[in-house]
Amino acid sequence: MTVPEFQKRKREGKKLIVVTAYDALFARIVEEAGIDVILVGDSLGVVVLGSAAAAYALGLSTLGWALGLLVAGLALLAAATGLCAGCEVYRLGARVRGIRSHKLEHVEPADVGLSPAGEAVVQFTHPLCSACRELESRFRAEGRRVVTVDVSKRPELARKYGVALVPTAVAVSPSGTVLARLAG
Repeated sequence: MTVPEFQKRKREGKKLIVVTAYDALFARIVEEAGIDVILVGDSLGVVVLGSAAAAYALGLSTLGWALGLLVAGLALLAAATGLCAGCEVYRLGARVRGIRSHKLEHVEPADVGLSPAGEAVVQFTHPLCSACRELESRFRAEGRRVVTVDVSKRPELARKYGVALVPTAVAVSPSGTVLARLAG
């Protein structure tokens, strides 16, 4: 979106979805989610100052204040509660793309590279999801065989299996029958 397009939408009173991205990977994921405006920076200070400066340059001083407070509030929330930005970005993107959660009863072994070597955990993950990495580590520490599916690289599987939230993990038999939902 160009600055003139941004200004035109503001004049017309059309709402915009604006998300701050902390790095290029996060920005790519947000872009794939169909977000209107992505504010990108390599550190919190640059993001806050850059977004506020951009807002002021466009005559949107209230937006500049709001963005600064939003980023500061999200950082505080993440520090205090362990909120996973990767999980939330994926959830937002899934909603924008129309992915709806549904009961997962069967996973095609060929879809996820599941071998017939006994029960396994199929975990749908996202590269920015810290909770995904923690859950996978826990499963492996328990001695479980884990097959991961990166939903950013395999969005067609997220849609097929109704994965609207990460981490999602299911215990599956060698034939792909879901034995239990473990997360998500």
